[in-house]
Amino acid sequence: MDPDSFYKLLVQSFQSQPKENILNFIMENKATAFSCGTSLLTRGNIPKIHIQQILLALTRVLPRIATESTEIPFDEIGTENLQNFFNACIEFEFKGDPTTSQIAANTISRLIRCDYFCENRLGFLDIIYQLYFDPPSPESISGITLIICDVIDYNQQLEAHFAEIANQLLVHLNNHPDLKTIYDQSIRIVDILLKKSFITDQETGHLIFQILQITINKIGSKSASYACFSDIFHFYYEFVSEIGNEIMQMSISDIQEGSDDLKSNILGMWRSIIHSERIAKESFNLIHQNLIDIINILAVIASTVPQDICTIQEQNQPNIIATTLISKLSKLQFANEPLIQKYFQLKVSQNPGERETALTIIASLFNNGDISSIIDDALSFILASMSDDISRVRENAMMAIQAFLVPSNFSDLIQQAVSQSIDSVLHILQEDSNLSQTANSLLVSIADAADDKYKKKVTKLFLKNVLSNENLDIKLNCAKSASIIIADLLPRDMYPKIFLNVLEVICNIVNEENPDFNILTTMFSCFQTIVYRLENNEVLINNSDEICNVFNLTLSSENEDLGMKSLVPLGCFARSIGSELFDDEKFNFTMNAILKYLSKVNEPESIQNAAIAIRMMIDKFNLSDYVVQIISFCNDIMTNLNLESKKYCFRVIKDIFTFYPEILSEDICNTTMSLLISSVNEVKAVRDNLDVYYSYMDASHELQDQVTPLIGAFTAAITILKGNSVISEIIPVVVSLLDFSCCIRGLCEPLLVEEIILCMHYLIVSCEDEYDVKQNFSQMQSVHQMLRFAMENQLENEKVGEIIFSFDN
Repeated sequence: MDPDSFYKLLVQSFQSQPKENILNFIMENKATAFSCGTSLLTRGNIPKIHIQQILLALTRVLPRIATESTEIPFDEIGTENLQNFFNACIEFEFKGDPTTSQIAANTISRLIRCDYFCENRLGFLDIIYQLYFDPPSPESISGITLIICDVIDYNQQLEAHFAEIANQLLVHLNNHPDLKTIYDQSIRIVDILLKKSFITDQETGHLIFQILQITINKIGSKSASYACFSDIFHFYYEFVSEIGNEIMQMSISDIQEGSDDLKSNILGMWRSIIHSERIAKESFNLIHQNLIDIINILAVIASTVPQDICTIQEQNQPNIIATTLISKLSKLQFANEPLIQKYFQLKVSQNPGERETALTIIASLFNNGDISSIIDDALSFILASMSDDISRVRENAMMAIQAFLVPSNFSDLIQQAVSQSIDSVLHILQEDSNLSQTANSLLVSIADAADDKYKKKVTKLFLKNVLSNENLDIKLNCAKSASIIIADLLPRDMYPKIFLNVLEVICNIVNEENPDFNILTTMFSCFQTIVYRLENNEVLINNSDEICNVFNLTLSSENEDLGMKSLVPLGCFARSIGSELFDDEKFNFTMNAILKYLSKVNEPESIQNAAIAIRMMIDKFNLSDYVVQIISFCNDIMTNLNLESKKYCFRVIKDIFTFYPEILSEDICNTTMSLLISSVNEVKAVRDNLDVYYSYMDASHELQDQVTPLIGAFTAAITILKGNSVISEIIPVVVSLLDFSCCIRGLCEPLLVEEIILCMHYLIVSCEDEYDVKQNFSQMQSVHQMLRFAMENQLENEKVGEIIFSFDN
């Protein structure tokens, strides 16, 4: 195809036919398209709109973003065609109208990301570099600077020339101050140099500062300049003494009148100056000298928030950053007194945002500073603020109380604060759904800090809300909080007093037409915690009929999810009161329900709950009438592909092998062991397999038929372990492997023993980090078993010596 025919096809395509026609032609005929297209671009008599369309169409062949493949199909395009196309793009970049120039620049930008260009095979890089230092016209400076940005960003070839590039940029800025676009490009070049850690010498550093001192005085590039200074102060704080005070004074002036974007970037720069415990002396002095101005400005910005709106705001909003900086300042001892003075000023304000900031200051000083001199005043203000009309003020008051409860040096005031705040927090919990989670968190903290009387009171308050509050989110939050307190904070002697409240809530949920399973599951967790820790307690015995009635309802319900969720708590309850009190009728009803859910081969959650319930009961009840059925179901599950379900079945079978070896027939054992052996290549199941083998070896006296396949299974397991580099996953499996190998030592082939020793050696040499060794040492002591095994079998292996040496070290 000649250029004229290509031109005709192009014009027709963009006028009437779908654009895909020309694009498909270009993709299928790259060399022809680039040859004809470049010829048309250089003719000089093509309409501007068609020039733009040719550039855009040919650019489709190039990668759009850095994450795409950077390999251009050069063989299909042709080196000469690519060279001519690049030259044409350069021409339009510098001499075209603004739109065509921009399209050409974007095309060059795509070329820059390609391997061929980066390797400078066609001398593209030399052309770009030469044009940057000797631009054809002032108007071309902006375009070539944009291209240099991409070269620096995507190419390593110019690293040695960064000082020269920065110096030339300074020349362009000084010689052509009216070129508006060059300021943004200057910022981008500086940003790239900073992000890539290219400021490695004083010369480049000084040039960067000079560039930023120009751009920071231009309205359009002021905000981005502060963002660059943020990086400088964070990563190159040794330069702070040179320019710090000048920039700080400028920022104090700019931040008071600037946009939110400008404020955020200035605050980001301040954060870099305040940041980190290893604060540089220069940064420290910079904060000290300007402390009052900084605190006043932070207070104003932190207080400028929407009133009575409780939403998680964007982290880069000025008020959020200002609040964070107040907290960081409170860590500096010299800032404590000025912050306290600002607190007194803001606490009496009619502006709710300022009262909120006063609470932020108090919470920050509780966490980081010294507030003992005004503790009574601060506590009174916090408690009063919990009844404030504005939701955000109430939220900050709760966070301030939470901060107050942490330090131990106010222990004498904690009970007073708890007694005075608990009713206010409860009111917020019940009435303000937006703040219910904050209120929940605070009540848990109160329960943690307060005496036993309040632990019990808070727990009952949570349970009451689960029972009666109409808001499902509040009910769920309260259920979760009650679960935390019952599991971790409540003294054991209080369980009987709380248990009936828990049971009442569960009864209420079970009788609902559409119970919320998240809430029910959480309440069952509370039930299990108490039942497990109150084994055979009279409160369980006296209420056993009522408890069983609840489970009769759930397991007889048409809603099978309800029954499934109740299996584990029922198993826990049965275990706790024992077989003497859990009569045959209840026991058989329970076991039939468990088997019903265990039989659901394709429902992992049902299998998991049924398996856990079986394991809870297996050593407390006589399951001999059900063992064969359980094994049969487990074997069905193990032929299924669901690995998570298999894991629970492995553990059930392990318990059956342990507690009921005499019931198992040879056929059942052989079938089960074959399934287990076939699963050994599933890494996550290896340890569960080994536990079952171990129990089987303990249970069975006829081992000969199983040893050969077991050795094969172990060899496979060891291969998997050696290919798994996560030490924490390997160690438990190897420990089980060692336990088992010691059990069958008389039947184990030396080859397997050697494989196990090699695996242990791999494990130890992989623990190169001292932390890894310390973390895993207690488990790794099992290596001694293997060493004894090796010595008893008179196995000579150089790795044994290396293992012993490793342990000596």
